[in-house]
Amino acid sequence: MIISVQETTKELPLDMAMLRVLGEVIEGTRFRFIAGVQEAIFADPKLSFISKEVKRITDRAVEVVIVRDDIKFVVSERLLKKTAQQKEWIREYLQKFTPYYEKMNERLDDFVDMFPVHPDYINTFERVRILGLEQRQVLRSLSNHMEALKSQQVPEDIPGIFSYDTYWHELSSEPSMKTNPEVGQVIETGETLVERIEQAYSSPNPLEKEFAKRLVAGLAIHRMAVGDIYKEMGATAAELRDSLCLFIKTVDILPGDKSKNLENHIVTVLGKIRKTVNGQFFSKNKANDQFYIDLKKTEDFDAIIETKAEQLANDSLNGAYRAAMLEILEQTDTQQVHTMWQHELKWIDRNVNRQGWLFLGSPNERETAKPQRDYYMYFIQPEDAPKQKKEHIREDEVLFVLKNRDEDFNRYLKYYAASVELRGVATGSAKNTYKLKADDYLRDMQKWIRNHIADAFEVKYNGQSKPIMDWLKGTSVRDITGISANEHGNVKDIFEAVASYIFAGYFQSLAPEYPKFSQWITGDNMQGAANDVLISLSSGARTKRATAVLDALELLDGDKLKATKSRFSATVLDILKNKGHGQVVNNGELLDQVNANLYFKPNSFRLEPEWLLVILASLVYSGELELSVVGNNITASNADLLKSLDFNDLINFKHIQAPKDFNTSAIKALLELLGMNEGLAVSIQAR
Repeated sequence: MIISVQETTKELPLDMAMLRVLGEVIEGTRFRFIAGVQEAIFADPKLSFISKEVKRITDRAVEVVIVRDDIKFVVSERLLKKTAQQKEWIREYLQKFTPYYEKMNERLDDFVDMFPVHPDYINTFERVRILGLEQRQVLRSLSNHMEALKSQQVPEDIPGIFSYDTYWHELSSEPSMKTNPEVGQVIETGETLVERIEQAYSSPNPLEKEFAKRLVAGLAIHRMAVGDIYKEMGATAAELRDSLCLFIKTVDILPGDKSKNLENHIVTVLGKIRKTVNGQFFSKNKANDQFYIDLKKTEDFDAIIETKAEQLANDSLNGAYRAAMLEILEQTDTQQVHTMWQHELKWIDRNVNRQGWLFLGSPNERETAKPQRDYYMYFIQPEDAPKQKKEHIREDEVLFVLKNRDEDFNRYLKYYAASVELRGVATGSAKNTYKLKADDYLRDMQKWIRNHIADAFEVKYNGQSKPIMDWLKGTSVRDITGISANEHGNVKDIFEAVASYIFAGYFQSLAPEYPKFSQWITGDNMQGAANDVLISLSSGARTKRATAVLDALELLDGDKLKATKSRFSATVLDILKNKGHGQVVNNGELLDQVNANLYFKPNSFRLEPEWLLVILASLVYSGELELSVVGNNITASNADLLKSLDFNDLINFKHIQAPKDFNTSAIKALLELLGMNEGLAVSIQAR
């Protein structure tokens, strides 16, 4: 009786029933039945459908397993028996190759005993359970190969060791093996890869083609040794080097670590194999650098991307770089105006943001139709970037140049650009696949920039050029951005901190008398901060932000409002006084347009309309002037309108005017003594 897990589901139960009956009969007698079973039948998952029958047999049987060490012993002591002198010759022969393989020197005794068979041959052979191999087949396979080697001389310049890849030829030439669907699929795929290598693999070294075939054969056997033939599992280049004892003479002349050189060569050959077969059926797990035969990979998107990347024009690469930088700088498509984005930078000394432009390109490409702002940040394209002429250097421009990039970055850049272009013409599920690929390459590019920003970027300003971090000597990104010690900054923070530090002197020259705020004022919170002040004037409740604004505009004496104390409010009153008795000062006489923005005294104060409104509101509250807006005239007596009227109506006021003539000084002094609003002096006058 011969039992095999390859039998049909109809035959197996009958065989197992026979074994069970034998066990039941023998159990009560002194008779014993001994049988040699060539497979690990009782532990095979394929017998799960008759697990109860198997359990009845194992309860009445003792299983004696021949382990791989026993097989190794048989091989080394019977098939590969050597004298002491032969072992010494082999040891001397192999020692010159030990630098090429990890731990070969430590395992040299095993290599000598098993020579010319690799010590791991049997281990791998036993893991290929999908084939249903019997233990004797290991011995037969080794015997056949040894018989073929008997007539050959031991090679002098390569290690004469054969490994599990040699079984591929025996496996693929045996028709019966293909009756197993999974095995047949692996064999068919492996034969396809070998055939394409034979036809299309290109190398000036004729030995490299055989080297490539050995790699495919090894990966094909390995594919069947991991259990699931579709699993994303294989072997790294280093594992293939050591387990197959791969060698090629060209690595012998290279300087440096010999094992690493051989590993790098294997990676190169694997890459060429992938190109040769257009990536079909051939993959690499990026998480662990394992290469494997991918039976599901009938269309190789990676290979298509790689081919496309080699055909890209520089404009496409610049576009890919632009997309990566937009993500890093946290800009969105909704803000895009061609290649310019509205932007803000912190004026470090005054704790307030300035308005500028972010431009992805060179200064000579900037759109002149866009209104000028305080500064320009340029991120120069990596390909075909024009040189900046001295006569075109400006103090409101800073240039960030990707000066140093390596092959990794170039690959991410090209593959991202290729994925984006292919996505544009793809249909169906392929479109989404290219999107996922593009997202992966974009993340790789961004990660590279984050990790290499200090060495990769050079910053140019006003004729000077330095590595990016050299501009921050004496300060830090945290000092500039206000990021606390327990917070994590990002690449955007570094770019903006450098630009802020560089532009500090230039911002000072634009507005030498601009106020200094104790709270950070940005374009997003400026209106809210001004509105806090208007509400406090009406209700008396003052937020910390309102206090910060009043203090910066010099409108406080301690914690009391003193509108006339400020140099900013004094300038307004002087303008009103110089206008003449009974005259008004219109909005346009207080605010001057500079490019696309309005400022109060742009050459000195350079105050935004929001801050001018705060000053005017404080003067109204103090009874120093009246503010005329659409439909209302606001005075100290109806200052609560500052809280209720629409902010846009207030900021777009019509004019200011002085209150009617009345000697209010004494009344204001009295009101101050009583702790009351001094502006009520005007109300008393009106009565």
